[in-house]
Amino acid sequence: MNRIAGLDEYYSSLVRIPTPICINTYALYMLSGSTLKSPQEINTKSLGIKKGNTPLENIFKNFSLFKATSYQQLINMLITKRLDAIAMSEAAFTNAIRNIKHTESTKNIIRVEYPFPIYYGYNYLHKKHVNLIPLISEKLANFESNGFIKKANEEHRNYILNGQ
Repeated sequence: MNRIAGLDEYYSSLVRIPTPICINTYALYMLSGSTLKSPQEINTKSLGIKKGNTPLENIFKNFSLFKATSYQQLINMLITKRLDAIAMSEAAFTNAIRNIKHTESTKNIIRVEYPFPIYYGYNYLHKKHVNLIPLISEKLANFESNGFIKKANEEHRNYILNGQ
């Protein structure tokens, strides 16, 4: 499912499979010419995220955020200077850019260094399937130990970011 750890704390009917299946990395984007002198300076900027993105909502919980309904909306608001910065995953940014018609404007968007934590994505099962957890855990642990999960994540990342 690619959900972050802790989902089972909110949904008591779910159980997390212990082996992570992917890595979720986030980035901060601004228009070229914009800078951050320090990570703390982001709280002086108008910042947008996608509504429902729990990791980003938690990171920026003390900020006044604009929560958009789509990634394209965030990018359009950045291009039209209604937001100073937007935060989203690299994959979401790349996919959203591909779907925006005025690509000339998107060339002015740059990635800005920001110390985002890394979030691992996990599978969750309904508690009624708890008997499957040992088998799934064993298979995923094998995939992890032989490097399959890492390789699959790298291939997926390359496909999303480079179209390859």
